[in-house]
Amino acid sequence: MSSDQNPDLRMALLNPEDVEGDAAKALASPTGHMSLFRLMAHAPTTILPVMRLGRAILGKQQLDGRTRELAILIALRLEGGRYEWPQHVDIARSLGLSDAEIAAVERLDFAHGFTPRDRAVVDFTRQSVEDVRVDDATFATLRRHLDEREVVELVFAIGYYMMLARLTEAVELVSDPVDGRAVLQSSQSRS
Repeated sequence: MSSDQNPDLRMALLNPEDVEGDAAKALASPTGHMSLFRLMAHAPTTILPVMRLGRAILGKQQLDGRTRELAILIALRLEGGRYEWPQHVDIARSLGLSDAEIAAVERLDFAHGFTPRDRAVVDFTRQSVEDVRVDDATFATLRRHLDEREVVELVFAIGYYMMLARLTEAVELVSDPVDGRAVLQSSQSRS
């Protein structure tokens, strides 16, 4: 078997020649070289659906990318998603989040520098991650800024990256070189 057997890894990262079927298709994709997908190949029946959902979140949602990335960064910060963090900082910058806004997310300091729409997304995301249930006032505030489709898409984005953070943190996956913009472009072109 040619999988990576680095003793610092809790689980081997699989290579295309180690797998068959859907896992092989996934690892042959433009992003299949990334450690996350090489790890996910251990679950051959779910890797392609999970990758498709990720591409849909990044490439097909009506929810604007800047809002999505703000929520993803908050979810990753709250969940300790170190593997995905640098990739999504790269994407967030490309979609207009400033370094000051990203630093505020990293500090979990939302007191200044965010629009009312951003604040609604911040509050909704924090409650979704920390409490699961969102209170009426927070939901009503978010609805002043997002339509029903965008609210559901926001929840999908938050939940997806919570799942990835749990996976990558459980196995202590080390970040790949930053290539977030390429992942975003691949998702948009393949969706």
